[in-house]
Amino acid sequence: MKYINLIMGIIMFIMVLNIAYALYPYDQRFRPLLAGIQIDGEGLGDICSIGFMGYWVENIGGIGQLYHWGVISAEHCYSINENVYQNVSGLGNLIGSVSIEESLSDSLFIHVETTLGWNPPTNIISNEIITPDGLYGNDYIAGYLLFDQVNPGDPVTKVGRTTGHTSGVVRYKFESYYGFEYVILTDYVRARGDSGGFVGILADSNRPPDYPKPYYLVGIHHGTFPYRGNIYSAFMSYSGIRNMNGYTILVYKG
Repeated sequence: MKYINLIMGIIMFIMVLNIAYALYPYDQRFRPLLAGIQIDGEGLGDICSIGFMGYWVENIGGIGQLYHWGVISAEHCYSINENVYQNVSGLGNLIGSVSIEESLSDSLFIHVETTLGWNPPTNIISNEIITPDGLYGNDYIAGYLLFDQVNPGDPVTKVGRTTGHTSGVVRYKFESYYGFEYVILTDYVRARGDSGGFVGILADSNRPPDYPKPYYLVGIHHGTFPYRGNIYSAFMSYSGIRNMNGYTILVYKG
């Protein structure tokens, strides 16, 4: 009898693990990509998170416009020209390489594909945010708010591969802080690996439970900063990210 109980206990333990993993898939492989999921670089310990997907436009005389599509994450995660993968390094998981970096906003652009004219590679990019409990689909990025539109007391949500969805409120904001620009301090839970992850403000709180909810992108997760004797979570405002080393990075909204 005791062996039966032991076997049943092991089965229940495995079931609980499977359920927990199913509800927490931030490190799994996804195509198209989602904001908040895991990415990896060429070195050891290079695990970070996707903030959002975007693009920049290049005017070509006599031809039209080239749209350069890519993924935005934290600059401190990877180096220029480094290959980046989702979910872990390996040829089958390659999504692109870092083509633009900006230290002031701790942001980078991972180039995925270039098209002539507006032709988003929807097989690889999306405006969706990973939503493990979204029975009817993922939440999504519907727009953005700039630095001046985000204020102390505003509720924010961070989505990253380590701690998943965590919420807090804006505490302080600085146009310049510790050598960075447009820094916003908050109190959401964070951990190593969340760097580069999505940070947003709910755009519509009246949606039915379990249905996709729209968010305004406000920035990407950076890490932590001290202020007045406390340690705060910090994210970089989209105001700094959109002017990335001379390139105008636009938010892909589907």
